[in-house]
Amino acid sequence: TVIHNSTVAFSNNAVAWNPAGTMIAVGIQKHNSIGELRLYSFNGSALAFVSQLNVDQNVESLSWHPTLPYIAIGLGTTSQSIRIYEYNQTTYALTNVTTAQVNESHATYSLRWSPDGNYLAVGRMKTGNTTEFRIYEFDAIAKTLRLLHEYSVYNHAY
Repeated sequence: TVIHNSTVAFSNNAVAWNPAGTMIAVGIQKHNSIGELRLYSFNGSALAFVSQLNVDQNVESLSWHPTLPYIAIGLGTTSQSIRIYEYNQTTYALTNVTTAQVNESHATYSLRWSPDGNYLAVGRMKTGNTTEFRIYEFDAIAKTLRLLHEYSVYNHAY
């Protein structure tokens, strides 16, 4: 089934269900490096396009907040590689509520909310054999992300 007619690709980590199982978010990588965040509704048998938002980088990863209408997205190489969008279920609008300014040129390949939604774990591949992951605290009232921990792991060849 073709769900939206265009020439695009998406990352393995850029497809996610909302907690209720009624919406699917898809991060799109276009050939001109202008990515999109697309939302589809799912009623158990049919998928329907709901909304889309153009972003200035390819969407590499995404994750729905477990209890609130927020979607975290990880972008390609940009200084704002983590963004949180609020989804309005009445107007279908997506609004950027906060951004993590990581100021590096490494893509965010994976991100996941903690079960309570208070933390966001972010995985990024750095130069060479080093992987980095960070843990951010999310304040849902102030709509802010705060870096709590940063870890670098050297990948050994076995």
